[in-house]
Amino acid sequence: GSEDGLLMAIQWSRDGRKYKGQREIEVKWRSFRQDIARPATISTLIKLVKEGGADIQAIMSSNQEAFSVCDYEVINPIPVPAKQDERPNTSPLTAFSLQGQLKALQDDLVEQKHILGKLVLQGQATVFYAAPNSGKTLLVLHLIIESIKRGILNAPQVFYVNMDDNSQGLVEKLQLAEEYGFHMLADNHQGLDVGRFRQAIEQMIADGTARGSIVVLDTLKKFTSLMDKVKSSEFARLVRQFSLKGGTVIALAHTNKNPDAAGRGVYSGTSDIVDDLDCAYVIDPVPQPDDPTHKVVEFRNIKRRGNVAQAAAYRYTLEPDARYEELLLSVQEIDPSQLTVAKQAAEVHSDAHIIESISLCIDDGIVSKMKLADAAAERARCAKRSALRIIEKYTGDDPAHHRWNFTVQERGAKFYHLLTPPSGPTE
Repeated sequence: GSEDGLLMAIQWSRDGRKYKGQREIEVKWRSFRQDIARPATISTLIKLVKEGGADIQAIMSSNQEAFSVCDYEVINPIPVPAKQDERPNTSPLTAFSLQGQLKALQDDLVEQKHILGKLVLQGQATVFYAAPNSGKTLLVLHLIIESIKRGILNAPQVFYVNMDDNSQGLVEKLQLAEEYGFHMLADNHQGLDVGRFRQAIEQMIADGTARGSIVVLDTLKKFTSLMDKVKSSEFARLVRQFSLKGGTVIALAHTNKNPDAAGRGVYSGTSDIVDDLDCAYVIDPVPQPDDPTHKVVEFRNIKRRGNVAQAAAYRYTLEPDARYEELLLSVQEIDPSQLTVAKQAAEVHSDAHIIESISLCIDDGIVSKMKLADAAAERARCAKRSALRIIEKYTGDDPAHHRWNFTVQERGAKFYHLLTPPSGPTE
């Protein structure tokens, strides 16, 4: 922090191609801090010189007067072992060796604890894919607030970067941030844009402030082009550097408009984000035919590194007049067994039309498998494959889950019969 040091810094910087004048160096010099755990020192400069291939000894001795050799006497000589091979080890890979770097890497480590339910580990980069209006922002905010209230997260180290909201939505979320003590950042506010955000992340990586920080990116497409392999891969590399320095990144992204063959969401863009980040989830809606006042979604893991949940489910209200705080308070985690029941009920509701057609055909005496599939498909106006799939799906001897079963007749023919529905509870 001394003036002599500043003069040395100015003199040294003048030889750089990016030198813009003494004023810039003075501003930078005044911004240096002395409370950094692992500051850049002369050792940092020496390391950079060596990596650049220069002779550090020659540089250090170039401006010094030579010492005069004095008389000396060898008292206890140590024999030098004869070298078997005079050729030095000059492998270019040696420059990249982590030998001697164990302590520095250990200093960057953070405890890999669950910080958002069982979905996110501290020190990792995780991405959530979901369709628009699926409630992904609501759910992530709920999980953040719950972790803050339980003391799992340190609120001042949470930075929610909101780049995809209107004024009303930003105000609602900022009120939550103010109440619970975490930071809300937004595009075009306080001078923030994507370029300055990236500069801040690079600075956090360099000065050690990434460690322990949690950064939420909402939504990911505002920070990089997900359809461009080069750009998305480069951004993923930046995120990886941040997490390697002890930071945590949670990114929100969209699924494609078209689901897969099973009706589940598919992440949008190239595979680079999923490939390069630690964990990835797709958020799928679970239909609720018997409860239109609530929405249920399931987090389905498609990439994991570490002990995170394979799946989790949450529900929240769909009341049209509910304020954002009320929506947030309505979020509840669903027990896996309850989710299974809800998914089964949704499947039955979705299959109901074909189930009814198959049942009517059996009542009409069409009971052999292939004839039953043909007749049911014609009656339900669906593909024969769909009718055959429903026949097999609801075949069994448990009336609580199945609708019919079969007996094997001559030559292995399967003849179907309806099951008696389970009786309801008695008074």
